Amino acid sequence: MDFDTSEDENVFDNAPLTNGIYGYESSTAETYATSIGKTFHALYTVTFNSNGGSSVSSMIKTDGSKITKPTDPTKTNYSFEGWYTDNTTFADEWNFANGVVTSDITLYAKWIITHTVSFDSNSGNTIDSIKAEDNTTISAIRSG
Repeated sequence: MDFDTSEDENVFDNAPLTNGIYGYESSTAETYATSIGKTFHALYTVTFNSNGGSSVSSMIKTDGSKITKPTDPTKTNYSFEGWYTDNTTFADEWNFANGVVTSDITLYAKWIITHTVSFDSNSGNTIDSIKAEDNTTISAIRSG
């Protein structure tokens, strides 16, 4: 069972007690579940740090559940490259198809700076602008 707090602040409205009790580890909910012999289902917070991009809402997920990939954030003059578990090397990209939540986690947005390249054709044919990533080579093809 997943709880998405982005639209409804009361995430426990749809948590049936017949399936056990849902709550955070070491919480009153866990203590209560244990005391009455109910199964306890741990909830974990998934936080999205967009590193200066548009805001992405956090999610609450049950232990072992997958994260629904949010809409990609945006950032002026940057291309979004994915969500990563580390914020320094960006070596570990989160796999939304197979990754499961087992604790509170923060995913970090990776960005690549982009530049708009415009061409002056000196009154010749109009050439559309292009976007290029930082430190890439742009080749021009001359026709005619």
